[in-house]
Amino acid sequence: MTNTFLNILFVGLGGFFGAITRYISGIYLLNKYSILVLPTFIVNVIGAFFIGFLYVLISEKLILSDLWKSLLVVGLLGSLTTFSTFSLEIIKYLEGGMFLNAIAYIVSSVLTCIIFCYVGIIFSRFLF
Repeated sequence: MTNTFLNILFVGLGGFFGAITRYISGIYLLNKYSILVLPTFIVNVIGAFFIGFLYVLISEKLILSDLWKSLLVVGLLGSLTTFSTFSLEIIKYLEGGMFLNAIAYIVSSVLTCIIFCYVGIIFSRFLF
């Protein structure tokens, strides 16, 4: 098997488990605490922690291979939360001294996503 095929396979496998983990944790937390945003908040925080942790193991310590990155970072954490990737990108800007880029990215991403979410709601309500 080629590396590309293995990477795709590992991303899919990680994505399978990440999506299931998100679904089950969402149901459990929502049933237990009845706070709508709590499941999303918790998986985003956990995902942000683990992407930072794995980033060091993969990029700096070279303990894990690219296949582990495909499985755990892109697949598992990518399907659990994309907020973890966003968090890591912000950290990279900050560590590179690009503070204005980090602020611009945070503000533009959050506001743009909120606006587009609302536009999607309006568009859907208009069509259906």
